[in-house]
Amino acid sequence: MSWQYVWLEIRRVLRAPQFVLLGIGIPAVMFMIFGPIYGSQQAGGLSALKYIMASMAAFGAMTASLNGGSRVAYERQTGWNRLLRLTPLRPWSYVLTRLVVALLISLPVILVVYALGATVGGIRMSLTTWLTSVVALWLGTIPFGILGLFVGFLSTAAVSGMVSSAVFLLLSMFGGLWFPVEIMPAFMATIARFTPSYWLGALARDPLSGAGISPQAVITLSAYTVVIGLFAMWAYRRDTSRT
Repeated sequence: MSWQYVWLEIRRVLRAPQFVLLGIGIPAVMFMIFGPIYGSQQAGGLSALKYIMASMAAFGAMTASLNGGSRVAYERQTGWNRLLRLTPLRPWSYVLTRLVVALLISLPVILVVYALGATVGGIRMSLTTWLTSVVALWLGTIPFGILGLFVGFLSTAAVSGMVSSAVFLLLSMFGGLWFPVEIMPAFMATIARFTPSYWLGALARDPLSGAGISPQAVITLSAYTVVIGLFAMWAYRRDTSRT
């Protein structure tokens, strides 16, 4: 993997104002709005303030990871991918680099929302609890970064953004990131437990309740990583065979 290429991609993302305004701003604003409204209530065995903080951080991190697919689709359209294939950069190194970039751009989203929870929200927990939740949530975004690659390799630049938006909206709604699964209709609650976003939220929230990291969440997201990774490999090979 080329760290120079990673740094190049990170700079390209940071130069895009929509990353700061939308990628970080939307989950932060949603926490600022809904946190004070429901903060005194309970949700999923947590104070609503903690639940909303973890859920908004998961929503933002998932969205940032998925949106990497739009950049891949744009690079395919402009011929940047074909140019990279003429360099010593190996195909596996390219895919790994894109995944590392997705992880790195999701981290600021998590940190900003959690910082707001600690300062504006007044949430107090041990440092171990904070770190466990942050790290578990951060690593839990890996399958979503791979899903973004799958979308980017399979769709065109004109539609990849819409596809990514539809995916994260559906995953957020049905995965319990916008409202607790406990208040969903029965059919939605059943669907929720089959979505990777539900288990991403669980990775973030469970440490906040003192339950630690859920083994079921780790196993489920690992399985999603393998399955989505296989589809992403197929889409990548399909794209390279056509060019």
